[in-house]
Amino acid sequence: MKKGAYLLLNLFYLITFFFLACYSVEDEDNITVHFLKAHKSEKYTNYQPKIRNEIFKTINLFQEHFPLENIDVIVTNDPYNQLIIPHLGIGGLAYERTTVLIVIYFGNIYLDKTIESELKRILLHELNHVIRKRETLNPFSTLFGAIISEGIADQFELAVTGERPQRWSTALTEKQYEECLKLMKENPWNNKFDHSRWFFGRGDLPRWAGYSIGFRLVGDLLKGHPKVSIIDLTKMSPRDIYLKLNL
Repeated sequence: MKKGAYLLLNLFYLITFFFLACYSVEDEDNITVHFLKAHKSEKYTNYQPKIRNEIFKTINLFQEHFPLENIDVIVTNDPYNQLIIPHLGIGGLAYERTTVLIVIYFGNIYLDKTIESELKRILLHELNHVIRKRETLNPFSTLFGAIISEGIADQFELAVTGERPQRWSTALTEKQYEECLKLMKENPWNNKFDHSRWFFGRGDLPRWAGYSIGFRLVGDLLKGHPKVSIIDLTKMSPRDIYLKLNL
């Protein structure tokens, strides 16, 4: 999806949030979970208590690593939303510094597993983006910034959950990795890069190239700099990380 399309999608959900009726639950840190009703169904309604519980459990887990307050988590049931990751039945988006969108496909036959496991992983990833956007200036505005920010979020989620990497984190062969890394290094600070090309395989690059490059670069950095933690990297600017990588 192009960056422009992401902006339109973000705007759509922001408008939806303000103008559609929704059910909301707030805790003491001004963290609010909203359930949009545009695609309401019986299953969607019945699963809301379980989803809400998993979200607050994940937020409590996240707060063991970062302080977090003043955030809205919006949940919607939209089977046609492009954010849904097909093999997971769920997707997410960090809207700037205050809002995370979670989209769940309720026709998924593995819905309980999705909510019990994948919701946590997706939410940890997106909340890491929120912190990164709060701590650094425009971390997703350049090609390298976007790549390394996705790598940080994926490595953070692994560090917290102890799960195996997601498919998009290890999608490249060694040859593909070297070729894509070389191409990225030709113009790392490109602020007009094609997001769909680098992250979703539109055009000449392998699917999920940007995710896999970022995941490996962050992993290599953590191994090569034992005193640097994933918490440190979350708060570090793309340019400072680039210098540490010595690319």
